[in-house]
Amino acid sequence: MFNLSLILVDSSYQSNTMALSRVELISRKFIEPSFSTTPPPPGSYKLGLSDQLMNSVYIPIAFFYPNKLNNSTSPNNIPIDVLENSLSNVLASYYPLAGREVDNLNIVCNNEMRATLIEATIDCEMYQISDNPNINAQDVVFPSGLPWKSKDDESLFVAQLTHFNCGGKALSLCMSHKVADGLTLCNFAHDWADATKQQGDQNPLPSPLLNSASVLPPIDDPSFKAEFGSFTSQENCITKRFVFHSSKLSQLKAKVSGETGITNPSRVEVVTALIHKCAHHAATSIVDQNSSKPSIFIQVVNMRPLINPPISSNSIGNFTNFFGVPFFDTKDMTFPGLVSELNKAKVQFYDKFKGVTAEELRQEIMNSIEQMKMMSSGEASLDQYICTSMCRYPFYDNDFGWGKPERVIFGASGVKNFIILIDGPNGEGIEAFVPLDEKVMNVFETDPELLEFASFV
Repeated sequence: MFNLSLILVDSSYQSNTMALSRVELISRKFIEPSFSTTPPPPGSYKLGLSDQLMNSVYIPIAFFYPNKLNNSTSPNNIPIDVLENSLSNVLASYYPLAGREVDNLNIVCNNEMRATLIEATIDCEMYQISDNPNINAQDVVFPSGLPWKSKDDESLFVAQLTHFNCGGKALSLCMSHKVADGLTLCNFAHDWADATKQQGDQNPLPSPLLNSASVLPPIDDPSFKAEFGSFTSQENCITKRFVFHSSKLSQLKAKVSGETGITNPSRVEVVTALIHKCAHHAATSIVDQNSSKPSIFIQVVNMRPLINPPISSNSIGNFTNFFGVPFFDTKDMTFPGLVSELNKAKVQFYDKFKGVTAEELRQEIMNSIEQMKMMSSGEASLDQYICTSMCRYPFYDNDFGWGKPERVIFGASGVKNFIILIDGPNGEGIEAFVPLDEKVMNVFETDPELLEFASFV
């Protein structure tokens, strides 16, 4: 067994006490897809155009399950071989995730296909990790070095089951962004959970649609590269979780309606606007105010329901687009005004793209490639804030046989200003994962306007 010593931040964010935890690797296994009820895949799986534009990184998510028996010697155990078997069966349907990326067009799917499943223990209580608002400290439940990073020798899907002293456990999933977006990740987690919980039952395998290349045909050049800077990891970046409870969201919406006349701003609009305003204010407060740059806010949109005919939610791939709102006069930017601008941009986006054909969407993506390159290169001299909302994705419904998770987190991205939103437990409120430069975070997390509506728990 391999032992790795790690320093973890204590669960209380006010405390400066550091807890020393010990991570012990129990096993690391390669899991092959089971093709017992489906024919083997072809020799390769072609990526779609939007897949080609993604960097080779992992989308990391972790589910925390408490020991409901409150007895560390008698946890709700599911043998690791049950997880192995269910993963093997689900990979039969999601077989590109067991393949190997060879270029920017093809995923090789042959007799060497495999995913990776790791089992480990951490010598601490689950709450010390799950309740810590500093997401960087929670990365111990992920396979080492993988969250939002790429390793050429790794599988396209890597999972880790981590056991805590209290009998609680965490199951983390790292899925290649080349093959999948957040909705695919959500669907896969749900299908794997169902297959594990219903072990032994004769349930049909899931039926995801492998149609990314047929819906959005790729550029037929394996050497084509159009990766952008959004997923470039940066030093001195720290990710923290901020919780917006339902009552606070109602107050935010009422504040916007009272000052702008927008009758029903969305939860996502008010949260992203407040984060953007406070983060940009924090960034400008640590530099010369006269030299502060304008900013642009970018919102990622799931295009599946907008395309005509609609793309199934079971389609594997990256079916996303985005709209951006530049803010040049940031000194006078108010929260309600920011929501108003975001709302206008959203309405314009949906007016343009609702009912668009897949062919028309592909042409729009092709036309925007050079623009996206320029924005990523920094030539536009803008501070970029990117938000992807996975609200209404049922991450908290994933029951592997341990009940529903108590906490769901995304791994610390290390990518400055790339914000992720998900629903809280039982659909209550919104949890925001906010990565900022460490100096900016020190100012941001003490902003009175932010703390009026957001908390750490």
